[in-house]
Amino acid sequence: MLFLHRNVKGIIASLIAVPLAGSCAALSANNADVPEPVLPAHICARLASSSGDDTRRLQSAIDNCPRGEALQLLAGRFTSGPLTIKSGITLWISQGAMLVADSDPRAYDKNGHCGTVDHKGNGCRPFILLKVPTVEALPGKALLMDRAANR
Repeated sequence: MLFLHRNVKGIIASLIAVPLAGSCAALSANNADVPEPVLPAHICARLASSSGDDTRRLQSAIDNCPRGEALQLLAGRFTSGPLTIKSGITLWISQGAMLVADSDPRAYDKNGHCGTVDHKGNGCRPFILLKVPTVEALPGKALLMDRAANR
């Protein structure tokens, strides 16, 4: 299963933005063992991969998933732009599933400012934004990757 253990924190931290002050520092500075997350008992939806851009379909499923439940991605390749995972929702990436960041930089643009950082640290939209940071947000036997790493 994919968990935020010490050996993958740097990879995950580069893909995920947490909107709470100090949370990113806490991810990289805390070397304590992280307990394995427990998957929710209820799954709100199970999605099969498609051959196109899955951003709208994934975000819609996340938005419609009740708090305390999971959205399960079945085996296959899911290509997506930025996703926001609301509090209390688990994105379960099954074994054999791959969630791949869209390589089009326009998908991450914020009002024409992607590629620059303003005085508040704002720049591009992150691939995955967790509304409330929890280890349980991204369990699963899968591959989560930034396409830029494969160039």
